[in-house]
Amino acid sequence: MRQREWERAAEAYAAALELGAQVFQAAGSDAVRRREVRESWHVHARASYALLRRGQLADALVTLDRGKARLLGERLGLAPETGLDTERILALAPAGGALVMPVVTPAGGAALVFPAGRRTPAPEDVLWLDGLTDLAVVELLGGPTDAPLGAWLGGFMAERGALLGSPGRLAWEEAIATAIGKLWKLVMGAVHERLRRLGLARGAPVAIVPQGGLSLLPLAAAGAFPR
Repeated sequence: MRQREWERAAEAYAAALELGAQVFQAAGSDAVRRREVRESWHVHARASYALLRRGQLADALVTLDRGKARLLGERLGLAPETGLDTERILALAPAGGALVMPVVTPAGGAALVFPAGRRTPAPEDVLWLDGLTDLAVVELLGGPTDAPLGAWLGGFMAERGALLGSPGRLAWEEAIATAIGKLWKLVMGAVHERLRRLGLARGAPVAIVPQGGLSLLPLAAAGAFPR
């Protein structure tokens, strides 16, 4: 998309988020408020991605965090949080380590990688990941949308209690190997390279704040391991 198209997209998403906030305030029941929160989390991610494409890094970071905070508040039965400001978000990076925040949308994704001590987001903190789409994450979780449940949910989750040496156990191990390999290619390989270039010490703490379906996948275990 051209820059002007990203500008229009950002404006449209901002309007959608404002409308959602109005619906939440005017809702006459908790059920309607909870539904609005559940249905708007992906809008925050897409708005954040559009802002990233426009170079509005601080606004993108705050928008992404606001979506996560509202969804967490809804899941815990708390009043939806408005999220943190840029400085407080960046302060979440552990000492000597880094903070990683993936962004997933239908048009592609990104990973925001902030080293400890960062005060404001910088262009080099953004890793563009064109293959990190909503569809890619859905298929990694459950396999092709037109096929029976498979992949991570159909393999690892369904067979995690299988006996050693059984077909179920082999399917479980295959699901793990497939998932961590695909996660490496989609997102964590690029993140690892960025962390290496930042000069982080081996074993340095890295806080990963996943979005949507990525929260169900073993991001920290991802790697390019031999089969």
